[in-house]
Amino acid sequence: MKKNYSASLIALLFLCLACSDDDNTKDPSSLPAKALDQYGGALVNIEQLTNEMEFIAREALTGTFTSFLTCSNIQTTIDGADKVYTITFSGGACADNRKRSGQLRVAVNQGTLEVMIQTTTLVRDAHSLEGIFSFQPVTQDQKAYTKLVVLNGKWTEDGRSITFTANKQYSWLQGRQTPAPDDDRLEVVSGDYFITIPSVGPCEAEIKTPLQIHGECAARLHLPVSGKVTLETIQYTKTVSFGDGACASAPTQE
Repeated sequence: MKKNYSASLIALLFLCLACSDDDNTKDPSSLPAKALDQYGGALVNIEQLTNEMEFIAREALTGTFTSFLTCSNIQTTIDGADKVYTITFSGGACADNRKRSGQLRVAVNQGTLEVMIQTTTLVRDAHSLEGIFSFQPVTQDQKAYTKLVVLNGKWTEDGRSITFTANKQYSWLQGRQTPAPDDDRLEVVSGDYFITIPSVGPCEAEIKTPLQIHGECAARLHLPVSGKVTLETIQYTKTVSFGDGACASAPTQE
């Protein structure tokens, strides 16, 4: 009788432990997992948007506005040392099949070649972008880079405003000497981001392996085709992988 009682007690103990494990699996991880999924999607949008601004800055430096900029109206003025382009989109579909409306003010300092882009009610595919994007040429170890700083970015989608800051450094891989953007290949060699989503909270992100942007990938214009970014909250860390270098690859979350 005593033996049967002990066996029953052990069985009950294992059952309780199994139930406890199930509760621990569901409870703390469910909400943060959703949050990281949201942050992964937000990061992909922010990465593409900041790279789009970098493309506009490059076009302003050369004064040749190609790709999706051909559907805009561009006015040029001089403001002290700055050459200022006012770029206005009227809402029609552009060369990348995206619809844009609103304005950008792009100021190029003709002495330092620094570029400042300020959005004015810019809307892309029904989502709005606000912020000031500052680009500065820098040299490190005898190599040229472009440094981007975003201090007050805001991307509004599906009724919520995602705020972000970013610091990134770009370098050329190929295509710098040709006017057409199709052969451009750039690398985001380093970068960090601070992203806040309403009702979810803040998240930090950092580039772990350089991101490559290929101009020939029309379907993924300004979106990296390779490289990894780590997303981190107080309790959880995940990685967004942008692909294996092929145009057909898509971002995934690991």
